Amino acid sequence: MRPEPRQSEPASVLEGRFRGVAEPGPASERRLQVPLAVIDRAAALLVAEGARFVTIFLAEQPEPSLVAVLAFRGTLVILRAPRRANAAYASLAIDIPAAGWTERELHDLYGLTPLGHPDLRPLAAPNADQLRRRVVGPETFTIPYGPIRSGVFEAIQFVIDTGGEDVLALETRPFFKRRGLEQRFAGLSYEHGGHLAERIAGIASVAYALAFAQAVERALGCEVPRRAEVWRTVYAELERIANHLDVAARLALLHREIMQ
Repeated sequence: MRPEPRQSEPASVLEGRFRGVAEPGPASERRLQVPLAVIDRAAALLVAEGARFVTIFLAEQPEPSLVAVLAFRGTLVILRAPRRANAAYASLAIDIPAAGWTERELHDLYGLTPLGHPDLRPLAAPNADQLRRRVVGPETFTIPYGPIRSGVFEAIQFVIDTGGEDVLALETRPFFKRRGLEQRFAGLSYEHGGHLAERIAGIASVAYALAFAQAVERALGCEVPRRAEVWRTVYAELERIANHLDVAARLALLHREIMQ
């Protein structure tokens, strides 16, 4: 028989380490304040125990802080590290590759430096003419394809390194149309915030509006009526089916063009 996995609590995983201090929060969250100098190690330890990286962001309340969020066995773990203006910190991306893009965005927008980050090229304001060639050798070349809009994607550039028929490396470069929606949401009422969320992407109006509503409800500790949850599920499923049909129709049109 296989041994049962350990069912550790976030607090017990970090207990006695990193000078963590528990902070109040909703029942479905575990909030810990840790020094900025160790937030990378605290996050890496949780990931080693099975947590999944969610995001990193800057907070101004209750004081300027760098906040890392991880999902740990059905619980959100919030690691908050107070910081001084433009203070550097050890990059989480060294041990958690999923944190790489978020740290690059914070570096571009706020000048927050993640020390030891494996790739700090500009992300939030990319330059389509600056290419990094990753494959060098005879008869190899780099193809910058885009930025373009294709299908459901926003303006994205695909940088292809090839030696002929084989694609040796591919880099996807989004963010050519970054709209700064985080700042746009600030100060809006819940109703207006919901209307804005619906307009983030036309193919996912229900998904974004639902995510916004759930975030507000979670922050306020609201209990959603069962009837509302059912109707949310119905609309979300209809939107999902519509998107699948859209892809199927596009593939059918492509097949027709090829066969003509």
